[in-house]
Amino acid sequence: MNSYLKIIAGMLATIILGAIGSGFWERILSPGFDKLQYFVVNKISFFYTGYLDSIYEDASTSLIKYNDSSSILITQLSHIKPNSF
Repeated sequence: MNSYLKIIAGMLATIILGAIGSGFWERILSPGFDKLQYFVVNKISFFYTGYLDSIYEDASTSLIKYNDSSSILITQLSHIKPNSF
């Protein structure tokens, strides 16, 4: 009986710690990394004006390079309104 209680307590502790870590990432780390990324891209694009163009170009060519019919289908279906049928 004691071993079952330890297993259940371990599972609950894992879930609680995972939720705390997820919340910490969502509320603190993720916005911080977003601001850092924005800052770095702005500074690089200030000195090298073609940097943003190269990002957009890479994004467009990778879409063609890694063409996947399921991603195209999902993209097309995402524009359909729920009551349009």
